[in-house]
Amino acid sequence: METWVRDARSRQGLEPYQSDPVYRSGAQAGAEALARGEEEKEVVRAVESAVAREVNRLRTSRPSSCITHFELLELAQLGTIPALLSPDLRQFGLGTRLHEDKKGKRLSTVIMLDGPACQVANQRR
Repeated sequence: METWVRDARSRQGLEPYQSDPVYRSGAQAGAEALARGEEEKEVVRAVESAVAREVNRLRTSRPSSCITHFELLELAQLGTIPALLSPDLRQFGLGTRLHEDKKGKRLSTVIMLDGPACQVANQRR
């Protein structure tokens, strides 16, 4: 999925972003919780817990961030997420987990962003 985002940004002439390992860890934990069917509160709790572990493990810090989560049927749907194609996107984390139930297969997806790209993500909601 990160390849899709990089290619889409390149096609639009946007600057590359940096995939952040702390945000990626948080986003992955959130995607796994989302795929298990957890409520939004639990997804956020999983993200926050994973970020805290990574920050402590790496002895680093991160600014305030935002998360957005959704389920995808196909990668082309990523193009509908304005924050991913925002010129303000500098670093983010992406987590995914395949989820299958009686409705079919979906990709549970969580994205963590910081800075001005959060404003773009929040406009979508």
